[in-house]
Amino acid sequence: MKRIVLYDCGRLMARAKSATPTGIDRVDLRYLDHFLNDPDTEVIGVGQKSDSLGIYADADVATIHRLLCRRWLDRAPLSDADKRTVTRTYLRGKVMSLGAKLGRKLTGARFPGALHRRLAGRGDTPLFYFNGSHKGLTKEPLFAAMKAELGAQLIFFVHDMIPVDFPQYVRPGHDEKHAVRMRIAARQGDLIVWNSIYSKDRFYAFADREGIAHPPGVILHIGVEPHFQVLPTSDVTEERPYFLIVGTVEPRKNLRVLLEAWELLRARGGPVPELRIIGKRGWVTGANEGDAERAASLAPDVVELDRVSDDALMVQLSGACALLFPSFTEGWGMPLVEAAVMGLPAIASDIPAFHEAGQGCALLLSPDSPEAWADAVTRYADPSLPDRATALAGLSRFAPPLWPAHFDGFEVALAEYMRNVAEK
Repeated sequence: MKRIVLYDCGRLMARAKSATPTGIDRVDLRYLDHFLNDPDTEVIGVGQKSDSLGIYADADVATIHRLLCRRWLDRAPLSDADKRTVTRTYLRGKVMSLGAKLGRKLTGARFPGALHRRLAGRGDTPLFYFNGSHKGLTKEPLFAAMKAELGAQLIFFVHDMIPVDFPQYVRPGHDEKHAVRMRIAARQGDLIVWNSIYSKDRFYAFADREGIAHPPGVILHIGVEPHFQVLPTSDVTEERPYFLIVGTVEPRKNLRVLLEAWELLRARGGPVPELRIIGKRGWVTGANEGDAERAASLAPDVVELDRVSDDALMVQLSGACALLFPSFTEGWGMPLVEAAVMGLPAIASDIPAFHEAGQGCALLLSPDSPEAWADAVTRYADPSLPDRATALAGLSRFAPPLWPAHFDGFEVALAEYMRNVAEK
């Protein structure tokens, strides 16, 4: 056995009944899959409850892995029996979590006896704790104890610093909640994985403000799911050209600039393409208050489709003039990458993450200029103009990030970290 990984399954267990994954869900599941399929890794599924750590049954970890891979990655429907299995596993996870909390209260122990028994006699086999989701990370003494009592080395995947850097775009109190998570990751993390240069830079800027030394880490772009690589590119064949914005409709996604752009298009009196909004409505702040009513007033030029399956999304993408991505900020730009892989041009905000994700293949505009967005949409929708054709030709140089390369990079970084530890 090369290593033991305490894999934090808390988010996957909590999200087990969800039909579609978020971006964080995909990353979390991919890492669990990577470790479970490594013959030199023993995986122990764990979950946090307050300042204690519980242990999931191996069978439950295997079940969640198998069924979530089927539902989220293979996009296959679950049978009624499978759904019942998911529910039972989910409920057992809840019981485990409560048991961990009760055990801490009764015995004072942060770690259950079952975990100590699993780790007994491991000798010099390296022990890692991996958290791929930001889940938990609220009680720093727990993570310090993992290192001091268990001898674990902690690995955290940091997806973004948005709540800390842009509190105006998140729910009240979420900025400080995320700051607590990132302080723990910075102080206790032995190795950090970031999804972009921008996420790393913002994480280190936060650490500097907090007076925390920079932990080592590696930048690894999130891999494109295979089904986004096989759909043939389609010409725009619908009678009316349309554009897409994909993702939860929340303040930082900046739907407002598109609504203002479509109002301008209407006022100009020429042909107005359709804007299709794919994603559920998120929370409302002053930054997006009234957007839902505004979108409704622009029907039928603006249509909301709510969340759709991956298959349905690919059909929508294949016929669109372009994907619109007007966000004020992102840690990474997965829909932009997926669109590029499928041969769909993107018009996006001129922000650091999109420079990195787009590889120079996206048209970047100010997120504050509805005029610029209206002009770009008009040009891309007009087949007599070269703009969209030029953008399509430019996609030939796009190099998609893939999961095998991601995990190759992870293993190289982890091996280098272990060599550095051994040399100290």
